[in-house]
Amino acid sequence: MSEQLATGGRKAKAAETETALKAAACRVFARQGYLNTKITDITAEAGRAAGSFYNHFNGKEELLKALLKDMLEAGDEAVFEPGSRHSSDFTDRAAVRWHVAAFWQFFRTNMVVLTALRQASLVNAEFGGSSRS
Repeated sequence: MSEQLATGGRKAKAAETETALKAAACRVFARQGYLNTKITDITAEAGRAAGSFYNHFNGKEELLKALLKDMLEAGDEAVFEPGSRHSSDFTDRAAVRWHVAAFWQFFRTNMVVLTALRQASLVNAEFGGSSRS
């Protein structure tokens, strides 16, 4: 029983560290830009040891891909949440207005990650292509 608690505790701590690294990356990207950010900048901002980064991500690109995945999942959830007024009927002005408002909300919420993706794609065409798929 105590082994299960320890395993659950380690998993919770690992998830907390991953969340802290992602949040720290967003703050540092916003201040310094993606291209000027080092992994040690992220770990220092998160208050974590530099080695802990590599327990979760192979590098800065993998972290950015994880942020992209989170961003897209959150966007999908917003569209399909209960009570959403989403409609694919673009002959309906209300549907068009909903999509424009949803886009701007998505952009404002994710501007740091979207900017980091653009910056990353400038120096790594393979990464740029994979982030668009």
